[in-house]
Amino acid sequence: MNKQAKVILWSLFVVLLMPILAYIYKFGLGLWDKPDEWSDLGGYVGGIYAPILSIVTLVVISIQIFIQHQQYQHSLIQHQEEQIKEYLVALEQALDVEVGEISSRDFLVSLCRDVSKDTIKLIPAELVMDFNQCNHRLYSMWCEVMKCLAVLENISNQNVYNKVVFASNKNKVIAYLNPQTCRMLDRFHFIFLCKCEEINIHIDTQGGFVA
Repeated sequence: MNKQAKVILWSLFVVLLMPILAYIYKFGLGLWDKPDEWSDLGGYVGGIYAPILSIVTLVVISIQIFIQHQQYQHSLIQHQEEQIKEYLVALEQALDVEVGEISSRDFLVSLCRDVSKDTIKLIPAELVMDFNQCNHRLYSMWCEVMKCLAVLENISNQNVYNKVVFASNKNKVIAYLNPQTCRMLDRFHFIFLCKCEEINIHIDTQGGFVA
């Protein structure tokens, strides 16, 4: 049992003991002859301990709910971190897939290096769609990584104890793939969405396509 738990238990014991000590101090300790005196004791004990026990019960339930929420968040964090690791391995493999005579990584660099919102319209939609057809895992895995990071960011914003979770995992992604690759994947993600809209292909919330 840790120190904090001991302090809580001793504090609870003192709180429960104080009414009895106060009654003994005021009326003395002994066996009473008159039923009214026992009735007074019962009324006193019930009147004092009923609200105390109600408050203690409420506190215990609140603590249990808090602990369960923390455990759920911890489990969710672990799941998202494991998913990110799997997706990063798949991304690394997808980046090495050859498209024509160059790797997918080099293709992304050449496609996205100097792109801007104004120059995206100059990129042929067919080029982007053909590349995605050859290496569809690249876009899909990057979307999944971003979804996991979004979940972790939401958890970080909700709980001060998990404040560093999002930043830590984001840095892991950048360190694993390197900053340039992450920028290229982000830009390709944006380009792909623009080209889908351009040719009237809509992506639903589950990541599928609706013509």
